[in-house]
Amino acid sequence: MPRDRRGPGADPFRDELETIVRQFIGRVTVLASGAALEAASSALARSRAAGGRLGPAERASMGATVVSYLLSHPGQTVGALRDALAVPHRPLALVLKRLVADGLVRSEGVNRRRRYFPDPSATSAATLAAIEANAPGFGSTPSHSHT
Repeated sequence: MPRDRRGPGADPFRDELETIVRQFIGRVTVLASGAALEAASSALARSRAAGGRLGPAERASMGATVVSYLLSHPGQTVGALRDALAVPHRPLALVLKRLVADGLVRSEGVNRRRRYFPDPSATSAATLAAIEANAPGFGSTPSHSHT
């Protein structure tokens, strides 16, 4: 039996369905980014009212927001992230340090020229949900690796 070697355009229904699915995924990603940003902003407002320290839930929420933002804006500096997300520098720097340690974000460069990029594994909605749910690996205690 010969193999079916239809290329793009051979099945208009399939092509249209794939286009609709891609558009849907794009819209869900944008909505999730907006919701994560809104959640982080409200968590930060609560933390500022409580003295400026972030608890595990706020750190997790900020982590999900940072990863989500980096997915659509890779290569940002800490200053650019701080301005775009309207968050204080110190908590953001601590969250970025943890994201890098957990392998969800990678950095290139040094000092003020350091830029942050999302790890390809961070593109899944499950990864963002796990960060926001304060999953193991992004909690209140730092991970230490001795290799």
